Amino acid sequence: MHTVSLRPLFALSLVALVACSSDPEDPARSTGGGGSSTDTGRTDTSSSDTGAADTSEADTTVDPDTTADTGTDTTADTTADTTADTTPDTSGDTADAYVCGSAPAFSGQIFGSDAPSGGVPLFVNNRSEFTYGDANLDEVISQFPTVDGDPTILPTPVVITGAIVVATSYMNTAAVPPSQSNFWVADSNGTVEVRLDFTNAANVPVTQIRVGHKLNFTVTAVDSYFGSGQVQAANSWELVEADTGVHVLERTATALTADDIGEVVRVEGTLTGGGAACGGSSKCYDLTYANGQVALYRSASTFLSIGQCVTFVGPLSQFSGEPQINVANFDWSWTAQ
Repeated sequence: MHTVSLRPLFALSLVALVACSSDPEDPARSTGGGGSSTDTGRTDTSSSDTGAADTSEADTTVDPDTTADTGTDTTADTTADTTADTTPDTSGDTADAYVCGSAPAFSGQIFGSDAPSGGVPLFVNNRSEFTYGDANLDEVISQFPTVDGDPTILPTPVVITGAIVVATSYMNTAAVPPSQSNFWVADSNGTVEVRLDFTNAANVPVTQIRVGHKLNFTVTAVDSYFGSGQVQAANSWELVEADTGVHVLERTATALTADDIGEVVRVEGTLTGGGAACGGSSKCYDLTYANGQVALYRSASTFLSIGQCVTFVGPLSQFSGEPQINVANFDWSWTAQ
């Protein structure tokens, strides 16, 4: 499987990269994206026992017989009260606590129409289940440099036809937000990170990029960053279709492997250790998932703590060839409360 990685907009020193990859530069804007399931704590007031007295059929008739009753009533009341109160008390919040690993209704950026989100999530277990067409990304992948260095200008530009946007960087208020110049595209051959020079207007798509977009474009330069290929320059951007299906590899119960690097994955587990700084403003945690598997979880969020259950839906990064969950966009993560 071909791999991709995240690259910051500024260079990091090698010292800052000990134990993890580049800083995502994503400000702590939120603790999760849309699509999460929330317990509203609704109270069930049905079948409540009000204990009201039975006032029906009161005896109001006057007995005309005024003769005093001088007899003695010797009949004992032997009828037992056998009617049990079988109405359960259902008042109050009876919602069950969330069980980590049960996979919530969370699909990261792959939902709705609020840019740069979009598309339709298609959860699968293997890449062989993907239904993307051949957009010619294999030709781009074959020209990625084997060592890191300056961008390589392609002697013959590569025409891409019908690649699907499967993830983007975060949105902000800049003239060219990171989501417009840094995104991931996929076809039947693999998934590739696109990281463009946002200062070059001719290099950036005019149409606002959203997840689920099907695009045509021409690649003119590529590069490698920490062993992962990237598209560095492209032109002739064309939007073909919006809100297409986006495949997500389900890995909550299955171990991540090197073959998953670069693909959009869903992983849910518990933060069980770590929390030390690992480059820029990010911290690295041990994420325990899939019945004891441990993955490196890297995030700049200030809301994380050991013991929390987190869900990630986004492109899987790598460090030294090993899978790394790098939350470069907070819309890729959700934290159970």
